[in-house]
Amino acid sequence: MNPHPLFSTIWEGNDPEAVWQEVGEGFPGGHFWINNLTSPDGKYWKNFKYVFESGKGAQGERGLFIARINSIIYLPPVYVGFIDMGETSYDNYEEACGLAISHDLENWHRVTTNQPWIKSPHGNIRYVDALRVGDDIYFYYEYTREDKSHETRVSKVSL
Repeated sequence: MNPHPLFSTIWEGNDPEAVWQEVGEGFPGGHFWINNLTSPDGKYWKNFKYVFESGKGAQGERGLFIARINSIIYLPPVYVGFIDMGETSYDNYEEACGLAISHDLENWHRVTTNQPWIKSPHGNIRYVDALRVGDDIYFYYEYTREDKSHETRVSKVSL
């Protein structure tokens, strides 16, 4: 059970009271940030909060230029966020997957900074989305192939 029912639109899909918004400035020099807004009726949105943004790291750190939470899964007692991240604008087409965790969906701690959480043998894995079904997690993701093109794959992990 999700302890934050206000956010169940994102996590459980049955409550239209919250929305996540990705915002970005134009390149070059732009960066991404993730906001959270809430609404009691799904029409009027308030309580705007910045919850995650790129940057805040050293040159060479993944996520300095691009870092956005792609999807979130609740694994008690924490929320795990999958991050698409990159160091330069060249990484825009080959983002790496990183991880962040949160206890309250507002304060995020990056687990991965200097290297991707997971890679393919030919490049990166990106756009990870996780869906928990019972004791299984289905991971949907984009995989870099040997010819540098990408394909969508799915992997199942049992808890």
